[in-house]
Amino acid sequence: KDPLVLSKIHQIYIIGYLKDFVLARVLNDAIKATVKSVIDAIKATVVTRLKDDSTFIQELFATLRSPTTSVESKNNLVYFLHEFC
Repeated sequence: KDPLVLSKIHQIYIIGYLKDFVLARVLNDAIKATVKSVIDAIKATVVTRLKDDSTFIQELFATLRSPTTSVESKNNLVYFLHEFC
């Protein structure tokens, strides 16, 4: 729901894709480390924003506990949490 968080998540995946696929052969180790640091900093921002959003946490766990939530959706939520923790 937070547009900043959504934007940061998109940035993480775009930068990661560029690092791992588009520029993989061109980047040296120092630049790869710098890019990883940038990604980690953006992830920290996302985690902080999500941690401070009590509504998000409540909705997340309500969705995980709900018997009507599909197994695939629950798996996706767990993967999402794993990515940022």
